[in-house]
Amino acid sequence: MKVQSVYFGEDPHWQRMADVYRASLQANRRAHAVTEIYPHSLKEREEGVCANHYKFDVWEDLRAVNYGPIIFTDADMICMRDPSGAFDKVEHIGITIRDILCASSVPFNAGVIYTQDTPEARRFMTEWAHIDAQMFQKEGLHHAYRKRYGGMNQASLRCLLERNEWARELVTWLPCSTWNNVEPWIGWEDAAFVHIKGYMRDVIFKGSPPQNEAQKTLAEYWHEMESKI
Repeated sequence: MKVQSVYFGEDPHWQRMADVYRASLQANRRAHAVTEIYPHSLKEREEGVCANHYKFDVWEDLRAVNYGPIIFTDADMICMRDPSGAFDKVEHIGITIRDILCASSVPFNAGVIYTQDTPEARRFMTEWAHIDAQMFQKEGLHHAYRKRYGGMNQASLRCLLERNEWARELVTWLPCSTWNNVEPWIGWEDAAFVHIKGYMRDVIFKGSPPQNEAQKTLAEYWHEMESKI
């Protein structure tokens, strides 16, 4: 099993997050490859959209030359424990769905994608990349989904699932709390991956006040990990 993450070069904190993430994966004896994307030279759309779109090139290149399960992730993560147990549940594609009430209206998070090495999973990823490319070129199509599902890849993922029954049938929905812990970060200590996104970055990097005890202890843990690198 491999873990592949993408680092977006426009945020000065990404290198720090990627370093902590790499250290956490090494602690769990997981192989980890990081690819950095520099969206500054990409002028077609705003930087974040460009970076998220072009990470599909990285994903497809890796999938084409590797065999076995791959977990595709963003680099703003911490690995808390061996994530390979997800593949006992995932036959083709595993996507994490929010199972704890929070302020976000987006029902799933695409920061962690569990992929088995099956023809069906490869077809899913190829079609997702195709729809993502359509949205990248057609801003009207993108905005129709972006308003509800956010970002670039989450919007195209939702479009893929709406258009194709075969794609929906390939997905195993995994609880975010266990496999990609996001806001409000309750129970983060027991998750496979913890996603350092949104307000959690403000707590870690800007000293913003934690909104709950989970955010407080997570920020302390992150800084402790960074201090040991």
